[in-house]
Amino acid sequence: GFFNIITAIFVDSTTAGLKHNDIKRKYAMQYEREFVKGKLRSMVMRVNEIMAQKRSRATRRGAPLDEVESFALEREDFVKIMADPFVTESMSELDIDIGNPAGIFDTFDADADGLVSMLEFVS
Repeated sequence: GFFNIITAIFVDSTTAGLKHNDIKRKYAMQYEREFVKGKLRSMVMRVNEIMAQKRSRATRRGAPLDEVESFALEREDFVKIMADPFVTESMSELDIDIGNPAGIFDTFDADADGLVSMLEFVS
């Protein structure tokens, strides 16, 4: 009798604790997902700003506009973007080490075409 009541209370509180932990884990995952989405969105916006500046300079020099508007990053552009303080800080907050941007370019360049598209950048 008494032992069964104590066991039932223990099992009930353990189950309640596990449910609470599952809920906390779910909220943590949702927060993390939203955090990552926000960081990626802001980094893409920053890359667009940097590419727009490049496009503006290139257009002034007479370069064809369609070459610059592809928003695919060559290795040189990728390395410059990784050196941008905002991008560096954002990558650090996402626990991505960019100590060797030229080496990490190959990781981002999934199809090995020598360009990192915006889709590859956020994937």
